[in-house]
Amino acid sequence: MRLRAKINAIVLAASLLILAGCGGGSVGGGPPPPPPITVSVSPTTASVVTNATQKFSAAVSNDSNNAGVTWDVGGVQGGNTTLGTISTDGNYIAPANVPNPAVVKVAAISKADPTKSASASVTVTAPVITISITPTSAALNFGQTQQFGATVTGTSNTSVTWTSTGGTVSGSGLYTASNGAGNSFSVTATSVADTSKSASATITISAPPGPAISGVSAFSVPCNGECFGNKIVITGSNFTSTDLVHLSPALSGGSGVTLVSSTEIDLFAGWDSPAYYPGQFTVFVSRSDGSNPSNSWKFGLKDNRNWLGRNANGHFYTLEVLSDQGTVHQYAADGSHVADFPVSGGARAIAVDAQTGTVVIAQRAGGALVTYDQNGTQVNGDGNAAAGETVVDAANGVACAGRGNVLDCLDLTNPNATAVSTAAGVVNSVCGVAVGPIGAELDAFVRSCGNGQVVRINTATMKVSGTPLQLAGVSNEASLTARGQLILFATENRLAFLDPTDSQVVFIDATAMTVQKTVALTGTVYGAFGDQASGKLVVVYNPDVAGQSGSQAVPVKLLAVDVVSGATMSLTNPQADILPTGGCVSMDGKSIALSERGRLVLTPNQ
Repeated sequence: MRLRAKINAIVLAASLLILAGCGGGSVGGGPPPPPPITVSVSPTTASVVTNATQKFSAAVSNDSNNAGVTWDVGGVQGGNTTLGTISTDGNYIAPANVPNPAVVKVAAISKADPTKSASASVTVTAPVITISITPTSAALNFGQTQQFGATVTGTSNTSVTWTSTGGTVSGSGLYTASNGAGNSFSVTATSVADTSKSASATITISAPPGPAISGVSAFSVPCNGECFGNKIVITGSNFTSTDLVHLSPALSGGSGVTLVSSTEIDLFAGWDSPAYYPGQFTVFVSRSDGSNPSNSWKFGLKDNRNWLGRNANGHFYTLEVLSDQGTVHQYAADGSHVADFPVSGGARAIAVDAQTGTVVIAQRAGGALVTYDQNGTQVNGDGNAAAGETVVDAANGVACAGRGNVLDCLDLTNPNATAVSTAAGVVNSVCGVAVGPIGAELDAFVRSCGNGQVVRINTATMKVSGTPLQLAGVSNEASLTARGQLILFATENRLAFLDPTDSQVVFIDATAMTVQKTVALTGTVYGAFGDQASGKLVVVYNPDVAGQSGSQAVPVKLLAVDVVSGATMSLTNPQADILPTGGCVSMDGKSIALSERGRLVLTPNQ
């Protein structure tokens, strides 16, 4: 028994030893446990503008199944509109407004072991607004425009407001240069989303273009049959309603300026006396303050009656009328100035009787016919003729002047003579007169603008000789608008009628009172005078008004027309800076005398 028990004890001990050996083998010799899961996020910090995005990535280690991660923002899976949202692939979208606090945590959480995560710190910031403008500079002339554009970033509200200096700018950024010259002007675009943000462009504005003259034309304007003024049309560019017109010499009788368009200004030179100013006028246009003066332009008035006369001593006389006051200028045969003497009473025209040397002044007001000796001493006070004389001629001791519907003639050999007149209705609105011998008669030839006739009147009887000539193809003026001239060539028995309106000369048989020849002229005709020795009519004209230069005198030419054949010949051009409003030939026939305002020049008669 005792042996059996001993054996069982030994067996039991051996079994325990065996069990103990097996248990010890399993703890010390089996495979190790798996490593723990870890998570990392990249980037770990970020600054994101509201509504902007930031891409995050997560790396998970020891996830044998690659289960991936879930994302949350501030502990909210997928985030929300307050903190921002994040997609399953880690694309974070910042909220529309900066949260409070502005720093939020974006976390990546292991799906295999949700206790394992990693996070990034995100600072949400407000957007920075920027603005730019194009173009950044512009150089403009006065009145020009420039379109500007603005680009706004950092906000969904890209609207801007526009402001400017030196001009105006529209709501769309269209700038118009409207101020004076300078380079310190600007256009500015300001962000509506953030008014502290703006961008500007610099503007340089050139001086505004001043007025410029390209041409001047003068037209006669009628005045009740006995006077006329001049409408002066100035053409050019950049004219405005406030511009000033500067005319030299100034015209009396008042004037009015009308802006027709930016390319035309009409100047009306007052009635009567302005039309008798001889010579050239100079005109320029400026802004209302006198700035930006245009180029100067010279021109002449047509229908000027201040023609030159010559006495038997070879002296020349011309009449200048300014502000209704007349002055007679006397020159020697060589063209040198001798003396001046005043005439008054609305002097309108001058004639010199070569036979007696008498200077005859026709007057619109006061005494109608006033005579002076060659030294300026008054001889006959008024000839007892009524007022209103506007044209005059003298020859062989007789002077005749037109006065409306009457012709007055005065015996110059008798200082106490009184004027004799035609009966009513014999002439109609006298606008031209020529006196001279035809056969045994001393006749006055009258151009009647009222009915378009040329009438021959015997100065001894003051009655009509023959049949009045009705001119065909000649403009019939009811007033003194474009009177023309009558010039008698007694030797050739020809009467020349200069028709400036239709640019022609009509030669008339002075005895038969029939038209013999018509010669067409070109350009603007200013007047004519007779070369009695050669039987030629000398015409003063401008061949090309439109082409004349604004910096030069009116280009004038002389054309000699044979009164019998009508043949024409250009004469030596006169002095370039003179516009003759009167002319005659010297006693020796070698020189042509041309008169202007207070001037006389001699040019060869060839």
